[in-house]
Amino acid sequence: FNYFHSYQTHMITGSSDNKGLARKVTAVGTVGQANQLFTVYEKNWNCPACSQENYASRPCCSRCKKKKPTELNDNFVANPALAALKEGKEIVWQEVVDPASYQIYYYNKETGETQWERPMEMGPAPLATGWFGRGLAGSKAHQIFAELNAFYLSRPARK
Repeated sequence: FNYFHSYQTHMITGSSDNKGLARKVTAVGTVGQANQLFTVYEKNWNCPACSQENYASRPCCSRCKKKKPTELNDNFVANPALAALKEGKEIVWQEVVDPASYQIYYYNKETGETQWERPMEMGPAPLATGWFGRGLAGSKAHQIFAELNAFYLSRPARK
């Protein structure tokens, strides 16, 4: 069970009670140095005038059209990588590609430790990096994907 991945999924899709908007946060950017990138999420905001919940990216309320309060412009979801970046600290973990399996693993520059699962200190994985679909550590998901992709690309085109 990967707590971090479950946390990300919950934050992106929101709660299961079907109240409010479909997602509770919006990805607003990818930040960090090469091999240390992470996604920054911003929380939804509630209009002070009418209490309508609005997506983070909306500059004004979807119900009453009042502007988003300026104090809510930096309504980011807290994560260790963002905090380290703001404090000017170095992130000691970095992504590395295993030459044998072509899967991403993580290397700690201070201790020399390696691991397959993304460390919490690196923050949420950037979207569209491949991390979200690579499966559990040691899985062969990438091989299955490559085989299926080759099969689909070999099919004749429709006329």
